[in-house]
Amino acid sequence: MNRKKSFANLLKIACVMVCSCIGTQLVWADKTNSESITDTAMGTDCSVRVFGSDGTAKDIMDMLSDIENKYLSWRIEGSDIANINENASESEPVMPSKWTYSYLENVIDLARKSSGAFDPTLGRVSQLWNLESDNPYIPSKSELTELLLETGWEKINLGDGEVFLKDGVQIDLGAVGKGIGCDEARKMLEEADADAAVVSVGGSILTYGKKPDGKPWKIGIQNPNGQQGSLLAVLSVENKAVITSGGYERYFEEDGNTYIHILNPKTGY
Repeated sequence: MNRKKSFANLLKIACVMVCSCIGTQLVWADKTNSESITDTAMGTDCSVRVFGSDGTAKDIMDMLSDIENKYLSWRIEGSDIANINENASESEPVMPSKWTYSYLENVIDLARKSSGAFDPTLGRVSQLWNLESDNPYIPSKSELTELLLETGWEKINLGDGEVFLKDGVQIDLGAVGKGIGCDEARKMLEEADADAAVVSVGGSILTYGKKPDGKPWKIGIQNPNGQQGSLLAVLSVENKAVITSGGYERYFEEDGNTYIHILNPKTGY
């Protein structure tokens, strides 16, 4: 059985949205006075570079770690989402932090507007695939059909700061977590009155202000069908974030078939 798995570290792209990304390449500004920090947060490599505000880069990096550990991770015991998944039911709600509840309202709104194309309830499906492990699993159609009966954003009910879940539902906010990190970083940069900044969360890139030379930031977009470093386009942006996702970033191959980490909520594949 030929099985191959790739978690490419190169920042690339398949499509562009407004908020965050896996898969972009940042053309850095020249070395003007700034504060930089790199670390691991939210399960990925992160970098923060801030111009004109001492200490803010570290504060942002600490915030990214807190988002994962305290609020959004379904894996970390004690986080808001893990607690909801473990204890919420149709009759017994869980009251998370106001911060998490506010973002859950946004998440449900996004799911509704996308008619379920974005579904925050695929937790059990993504766990079954286990794509982030060394031993991913290919579910049968019958397994997925059964699990999909317990998915659907309508199975999350919010009210008065409380979260209710229908039986079997598991929330997974992996699709939006890094974008939320970029949103929070932007708020911190505004509060700190920073001159400019660029924040990369696993490739999800937030730009704040202009480069020190007064020009926009340059974000290179990887050609999904090309070699590494082959750019499809270069975006000139300021005060925006760029989001991308591509099946070539996280995948495995078995028996001549390629399985990627982007799942269709209707089929589970």
